[in-house]
Amino acid sequence: ADVMASVSPLPTPQGTLALCALPALSPPDSLPDGRYVVLDGVQDPGNVGAVLRTADAFGCTGALLLPGCPYSLKTLRASMGAVFRLPLYAVTLPQLSALLDGAGLPLYGTALRHDTVDVRSRDLRRCALVIGSEGQGARAETLALCRETLRIPMTPHCESLNAAAAAAVLLWEAYRAE
Repeated sequence: ADVMASVSPLPTPQGTLALCALPALSPPDSLPDGRYVVLDGVQDPGNVGAVLRTADAFGCTGALLLPGCPYSLKTLRASMGAVFRLPLYAVTLPQLSALLDGAGLPLYGTALRHDTVDVRSRDLRRCALVIGSEGQGARAETLALCRETLRIPMTPHCESLNAAAAAAVLLWEAYRAE
């Protein structure tokens, strides 16, 4: 127990440790066709990991992390291993734009703007979906790159969802369209 406590980063280790290299986050020269989730300033490592786990569960081709998204031990644990199955890239906004343009993939965000449409009205089989930060949503610079913004229908007295919950709804809508 003393040895485990000295080598584990957890306050209450569960008795098993593994040593593995985390995947590199360098973006590729081009993206394969498919569906991607883009995290824009999601700051909670638990939410980042939960979104990655959901993206893996609903058949995303990969995930793109914009600056401000943590990639840490807590993220790894919350992903429940999804980081080892789902291609994951850290990108800047110009890199994101170039990768999506090169792949011919539209970018959709979640926000209320003049171009906001019901998520159920769009074909999301091949696209990139932006999930914004917990407190601020997606940045204006990121939303400016979006083809349209999507609205998740909900009761009128609710105005938003947690980042991981919103990602789950969007990614489920995209997955069920396949």
